[in-house]
Amino acid sequence: MTKLKAHKKRERSKKNKFVKIVFRIPLSRKKQLDRYCKLNNTTSKVALRKIINTYLDENAPAINEVFTPKNQLTLFDMKAYDHGGIQTTLDF
Repeated sequence: MTKLKAHKKRERSKKNKFVKIVFRIPLSRKKQLDRYCKLNNTTSKVALRKIINTYLDENAPAINEVFTPKNQLTLFDMKAYDHGGIQTTLDF
């Protein structure tokens, strides 16, 4: 008698929410980071995450911001809607 193999369902791979980043720092900076973490009662991962987040907030534009070109019409401009319902001004 032959045995029939049952088909296994493939499990979908779970999307990663986080990305692992590896970088190297000199030993002197590692000691400095350890001293900072000890003084502030935190871990190195949390400290680096806070430092990177504040740097990116100050220097990099947000992802969700949409910049409209100067020559594009603003069809859904609420200020123009209040002044007559259509866009009455063109900015060049």
